[in-house]
Amino acid sequence: MRKSLYAVAALLVALSIFIVTLRFAKPTLTNAPAPTAATPTVAAPTPVTAPPALTPAVAPSPTPAAAPTPVPATTATTAPAADGYDFGDFKSSTLTGKCWKALEDKDYNAIIAYATKCSDMYLATAIEQQNSLKDFAPKDTAFNEWALNDVGTSLYILGMAYQAQNQNAKAIEAYKTLVDKLSFCQCWDPKGWFWHPADAAKEKLAGLEFGGSK
Repeated sequence: MRKSLYAVAALLVALSIFIVTLRFAKPTLTNAPAPTAATPTVAAPTPVTAPPALTPAVAPSPTPAAAPTPVPATTATTAPAADGYDFGDFKSSTLTGKCWKALEDKDYNAIIAYATKCSDMYLATAIEQQNSLKDFAPKDTAFNEWALNDVGTSLYILGMAYQAQNQNAKAIEAYKTLVDKLSFCQCWDPKGWFWHPADAAKEKLAGLEFGGSK
C-alpha cells in the first residue's frame, strides 16, 4: 500500500515537472505590427509644351489696275473724270451719248476722247456681235447688239469730227473701220426707226477719196 502511494506521488511530481517544462518552453508571441504594403510611387506626368504660335503670313497688297475694267452696257459704275473729260459710268451708250452732245457743241476734241474710249473698251465685243449676224438685226432684237450699235455710231461721229478739222486721213480710217468691221451697226432715231451709220460712212468715204471734204 505504501509503495502504491509512493508511486502515485512520483507520478504526480513527474507530471508537474513536465507541465512546468512545457510552460516555459512555449514561445512568446509578440504583437508585431502587420507589414505595411509599400505604396507605389507614381511619377508626375511631364507637362506637354505647346508648340509656338504660328505667325500668319501677310498677304501682299493687290496692285491696282492701270485702267478701269470694261463693264457691260447694262451695268452702271461710278468713274472719275480722266484727261479733263468725264466718261461717266463708262457704258457704251453713255460714251456714244456724250459724242452726240459734243457734236452739237462742236467740241471735236471731246468727240475724239469719248469715241476713242468707246472703241478701246468695246470694239472687240462689237466685232463679235457683227460676226454673229448675217444681216441687220430686226427691230425687235436690234438693241441686243448694243456694242455693235454704239461703237459703230461713235466711229461715224469720230469720222465727222476729224473731217471738221480737215484731218481727212484719220476720218477715212474711222469710216473704213465702221464699213469693214461693223457694217451691221444700227442707230436708233428718236422719230421711231433705225438708220445705218455704215451706209452713211460709205457716202462720206466716196467724197473724201475723190478729194472732197464731205
